[in-house]
Amino acid sequence: MTKLSIQVLKYIGSEKDRDEVRKFGNNSGQILIHEDYPGKFMSMNLNNRIEIMISEQKNPEFIFRTMAKALVSDVEIWAKSNGKTMIEKFSELSAARDYLRSKNVNLTESKFKTVMRGLCSECKAKN
Repeated sequence: MTKLSIQVLKYIGSEKDRDEVRKFGNNSGQILIHEDYPGKFMSMNLNNRIEIMISEQKNPEFIFRTMAKALVSDVEIWAKSNGKTMIEKFSELSAARDYLRSKNVNLTESKFKTVMRGLCSECKAKN
């Protein structure tokens, strides 16, 4: 139902309407990350943390890094990958990037890729 509602609202609803529908995921604790990525959800807790960081105007890389680590929490996966493969395997990371951009967070493509590479390198160093 949520998926259909978002598709309809893309064409006839306002951004506020879409934000309201996004709040309902597969269960009450999930929210759609970005409308262009159906089926990719984040927890309401993560969403609340990110909203606070945005309102406090935290560094875009710091905000994205927080989201990325929460969306793909397995350090082994990060350690065995590089930025490019993470983007290819986990579309929720691109969804997070687009979500932040929709919230006017200045996360450039360069910053996005730098954070991705950095997380992979850090996790490799820890293992």
